[in-house]
Amino acid sequence: MANGSFEYALPSATYVDIPDPLDKIAFVSHNCYQVSLKSHGENATFVGQLVTNRHLAMAEHYVFTALASPFLLDPLRKFNSPFIRFDPYQGQLLLSYSIRPLIENATNPDPEAHKVISALTLALPQECQRLVPQSVGMASPFAVKPVDDGFVSALGEPLRDRHRFVTYALETDRGVTHELVRHRLCSFAQESTRYCNYSRNRFGDKITIIKPLDYVGREALYDQAFQQAAESYFALLKAGALAQQARAVLPNGLRAKLVISTYMDEWRHIFDLRLAHDAHPEARRVLWLVEKDMERRGFLPAGSYKEDDLCPRKGL
Repeated sequence: MANGSFEYALPSATYVDIPDPLDKIAFVSHNCYQVSLKSHGENATFVGQLVTNRHLAMAEHYVFTALASPFLLDPLRKFNSPFIRFDPYQGQLLLSYSIRPLIENATNPDPEAHKVISALTLALPQECQRLVPQSVGMASPFAVKPVDDGFVSALGEPLRDRHRFVTYALETDRGVTHELVRHRLCSFAQESTRYCNYSRNRFGDKITIIKPLDYVGREALYDQAFQQAAESYFALLKAGALAQQARAVLPNGLRAKLVISTYMDEWRHIFDLRLAHDAHPEARRVLWLVEKDMERRGFLPAGSYKEDDLCPRKGL
């Protein structure tokens, strides 16, 4: 076991584009434990285990979009679920939903609820249908037709931002992640210091620190503090502490890998708050990476946010 060391890294932001629902859910889940990528078959089995164990938060990270009969509106309102979005669209309903509310309501005794769950489930790929118990094959009068990302991209505003679902994998410090997880309309999957034991070879037998923005001129102070934290952490592990116990001495500067999935209207809200002049500089640093990448991909118009014209937040 290592005696205790650390290394510096810089923040990063990576767009997550995984078309298959089960592969994406598994990828996001594996981020929590920092395990290697798996085959599709292994991913399907793993996601099935998540559902069996009712670990449904990871299922939020993939959204299905469909057009449905307007008659679905009234029974759909009964669910009052944050994981189902719907808007009127050319005489139909435009729906975006994760598999989570389908699984949670699959045993709902209300016949109308069963019809809704059945209709939404039958619009899913067959591998995903099998994850929703007691719903496939039930009679439903509601027609639901899946649509693809191209359909969503061609929508006008504000519908496009309400139904375009975007995922990014960030590397930032844990101080920043504490701020970001306050955005409750997002779904998160964060590297777990309970389960990640940094004395293992796959972590390089060291902890990784996001180099602070104000590092230059304070090098000795930061180096000393992080080295002491690393030595304490590894000493606790050597003394028999579990990773979830030894993590008590890890600093806020520790690198954390955080996956964020949400709709574009919520991403805009995040940028409004976290790119403001008086926002946390470390949060601004990593979210600028996300915002600029979104501009390159056409998710945002070029110049949507400019560093010289962001106003301080008022009353927050």
